[in-house]
Amino acid sequence: MGFGEVLWVRRSESLAVLLGSLGRLTSYGLRLTHPQTGGVRYLAECGPMETTLDALLTEVNLPRPLTLQLWINVDTDVLTSVSTHGGMVVVEFDLDGLTTDEAHRAVAAVLWLAVTDTASLGLVVDSRLPDTGTEWEGFFLNGSTAEPHMPELLWQPQASSLRLAPQSWLFQAHDHI
Repeated sequence: MGFGEVLWVRRSESLAVLLGSLGRLTSYGLRLTHPQTGGVRYLAECGPMETTLDALLTEVNLPRPLTLQLWINVDTDVLTSVSTHGGMVVVEFDLDGLTTDEAHRAVAAVLWLAVTDTASLGLVVDSRLPDTGTEWEGFFLNGSTAEPHMPELLWQPQASSLRLAPQSWLFQAHDHI
């Protein structure tokens, strides 16, 4: 079984604000810019594109959803998809293909970002994502109180709670989070 994804939901703001938030992940080992080239990579219909952060912010024909590559090192990336739903932004971080240590680092970084971002509405780490993505989007976006199922990790600011499932692959690495 793979590690799944991290799904982070926040109030919608400009792309510049969101990319600024993602840029804060650098201090936790996830870079918005490629470590070697310094460019920002995103996926377009024709394949991967590399540009500068400034050029990305002015590009009007960006694909929707926007899929970026966040970098752990020169060879390892975390595909990150950004989509909007009404006044909300859903950011999905794909953990599959990472080593356990890389996945722990990515989850710790994104959890820190979500908890410290006042626009955050919630975060879930679920090994069943993306298959259960629409269920979790509905949970956060529609204000449902019934969780679709127990994920590896669930954080909700309004409930002031962080729950880690005992069977979670994250449980063994609680000191990383």
